[in-house]
Order: sequence, then C-alpha cells, then structure tokens
Amino acid sequence: MPAIAIKNVVIGDRVRRDVGDLKDLRDSMSRVGLLQPIVLDGSKNLIAGQRRLEAAKELDWTSIDSVVAKDVDDAVKHIIAERDENTCRLGFTPTEQVAVGLQIEKMEKPKAARRRKATQNNKSASNSSSGNLPEQGNTRTKAAAAAGMSERTYAKAKQVVQAAEEDPEKYGDLSKQ
Repeated sequence: MPAIAIKNVVIGDRVRRDVGDLKDLRDSMSRVGLLQPIVLDGSKNLIAGQRRLEAAKELDWTSIDSVVAKDVDDAVKHIIAERDENTCRLGFTPTEQVAVGLQIEKMEKPKAARRRKATQNNKSASNSSSGNLPEQGNTRTKAAAAAGMSERTYAKAKQVVQAAEEDPEKYGDLSKQ
C-alpha cells in the first residue's frame, strides 16, 4: 500500500456531502492507526475513504495509505466495497460486547498488577522517589470502553452474561443473542 501525501489527494464531487462527526474514527485512528486504506484513481482522485481522509487531516497526518484502482471495473469494485462497508454492518450483541470487555480485562490484569506493585513500591520508597509514576489506567474503564458501554452498564451486562452462562436453562442460550 503506497502512502500518498494528503495534500495531493483530489476530492471531487462526492455522494456523501456531510462526513459527520469524526471523533470516534479519529480516536480509533489515533490509537490503532489506519485499518483500511483510502482508494484513489490513477489521477489521485478520491474514490473511497473520505471520512478516513478527513480524520487523518484532523490528526495532522501528512500522508495516508492508499490503494490505486487499476481501471473502471476495479474502481467500481472499490466503490461497492465502500458502500457495503457502510451499510452491511452487524452490530455486536450485548453478549459479544461483554466478550470484548472480558478479553480486554484478561490482557489488562497483568498491567494492573504491575501498577499496584509500582504504587506500593512508590509509597514505601517515598523518601527516595525518582518522580516516575506508575502506568495509568483502570482495567474496568478500559474494558467498558472497548465494549462500547459505560462502566456501570458493562458491569451489569457482565453479571447478566455470567448468570446466563452458569444457568442456561433458566436464562436461555446467549450464544444466539
């Protein structure tokens, strides 16, 4: 995927006139980078990825990964893929959201243990403090954010999922929800 200077991308007449709120996309791109390149024709005209391009501009990126469509048929395929990417989505069920949060919790627990240990060490060595603070963050907060829920909603959803997994006859099979 060749990167292109953002200033060289030509934005012509677009179907989508309003790119909407870019905060979530911009935050995602800031955290994990660009997941899907923009699509250009051979003259550097934007075919697909205007929201990604605008979010990159807001992040002060100077270049962005791109794919160049080889011909009209290739461009059509990319446009259809862009449409499908925006319309053929299936949101996570609450059970799936909790599963995302649990995965984050599993990965964050060792970090949380290190933070606790560092905090304890800093308290015991307060007279000879180096000024280094422990890694910041809260496992529950990170898990809830990854699940797309508030901490309170995530905690409640997690309790429901756990209860249902412990007694599927009483609560039903959550794998279908």
